[in-house]
Amino acid sequence: MKIRFLGTGAGEGIPVIGCNCSHCIYAKKHPEVRRDRTAFIIEEKKTKLLVETPPDIREIILRYDITDLDAVFISHTDYDHIAGIYEFKYWKEPVDIYLGSEWIEKIYECYNLKRAPKVKLKGLKKNKFINIENLRIDNFIVPHRSYSYAFSFSNGEKEIVYLGDCGWPIPENVIKRINSADIIIINTPFYDREDSAHTNILQVLKITEKLKGKLLLTHISHHSPTPDKLKKIIGNRAILTNDGLE
Repeated sequence: MKIRFLGTGAGEGIPVIGCNCSHCIYAKKHPEVRRDRTAFIIEEKKTKLLVETPPDIREIILRYDITDLDAVFISHTDYDHIAGIYEFKYWKEPVDIYLGSEWIEKIYECYNLKRAPKVKLKGLKKNKFINIENLRIDNFIVPHRSYSYAFSFSNGEKEIVYLGDCGWPIPENVIKRINSADIIIINTPFYDREDSAHTNILQVLKITEKLKGKLLLTHISHHSPTPDKLKKIIGNRAILTNDGLE
């Protein structure tokens, strides 16, 4: 399996409009550290899955010349994770978009998707798996305000887990669930600020010894140090992702 990170920024992206903090000023001068909102591709042989549809998704798809997808997965309905869903009205062929079944009617109405017949919303049932070609996709629930769906992608040999937005403390049952994964992707929109709906970077670094796999940090905000400084803080405990990382 391969991962390609298309966007690795938190809800506001980097740089943030109207912001003159040191991180945003640095990003304006160094385009390579700019971040679109979080989205990534999971690829296994000829199967290609997109995870999250942020508001930047049109520009992202054009930039990386993405021309085919087998399915799309959305973890929850926050703006920065779903607002690009309407762009798939213009996709060349119908595309299956998976999200919690309890949200489907709301999303059809909110984004006027009944006028977008190529957008096929597919309901996920909590803790139930589906198969797409040779990939098995499991979901499980993590705390995020009310909750969010986390995803596991497995080809039978390797497992990639995406926790997405997950509150702190991460429940022990979730730690046990992800412990055996080869790669764990987790959203860390804050550096040290405590927020019950999100994990921060310093908190996540505390659990690395409990995990067997590699920990990848995404959903990075301008509240964190610039990448050069942050990589020194993280060391070899985790991998700081960036847009375009494969």
